[in-house]
Amino acid sequence: MLANSFMADSFARFWQNWNPLFSYFLLYYCYKPLKKYLPKALASWTTFILSGAIHDLAASLMLGRPYFLFSLTFSFFGLFVIIENALKIRLPSKFGFLKVAYHISLILISYLMASFLIP
Repeated sequence: MLANSFMADSFARFWQNWNPLFSYFLLYYCYKPLKKYLPKALASWTTFILSGAIHDLAASLMLGRPYFLFSLTFSFFGLFVIIENALKIRLPSKFGFLKVAYHISLILISYLMASFLIP
């Protein structure tokens, strides 16, 4: 899973490969139903936020207190996917190391922005 994710040609494809079972679940039970009522980009962004909320719920149960960092971090992930799709950004296969750096950078930027907004 890690090799497929980090060598993906887009950030959207990175997330599809990161956890395929959870991705399929979100696709069929969240994204597709939302896409019937919302524009594609908004359905995608909402799916990322809901995924973050599921992660926040697990973290909240483990920590014994409310936790909201994942929802905000995942909302930034979704925004990056929307921007990437709008700009039609795809990374060529010959740029292996740059793909890894690209994905890690987007993850770190999302986390840092969320951490800054949630003290």
